[in-house]
Amino acid sequence: ANHAYYANNTVRGAIVAFAVFPDVSIGGFIEEYFEVMGKSHFCLIPVGTSSWTNHLYESFFAGCIPLILSDNFVLPFQGLIDWQSLSIRWPQSEVDFRLYA
Repeated sequence: ANHAYYANNTVRGAIVAFAVFPDVSIGGFIEEYFEVMGKSHFCLIPVGTSSWTNHLYESFFAGCIPLILSDNFVLPFQGLIDWQSLSIRWPQSEVDFRLYA
């Protein structure tokens, strides 16, 4: 079982609401997944169901700016990578339509 912090994860449910906007892709895997990511300026990195997520690494391969939607996600290689200069961290409690504005 996951830690209680991950059991109460509401971020993934909140971002599904963005699917109504044009040029937003939210949901399951699609055939052109990496093409869509590659055309994106920002890639959402929601808090996962564990202490890490593949979405962060996929954003690097796609060339989009990681928008980290997690208060407690511990970023790797903090001594080597200046995360503040190449990513955006957004508070979990503020995952709402302001992200799209």
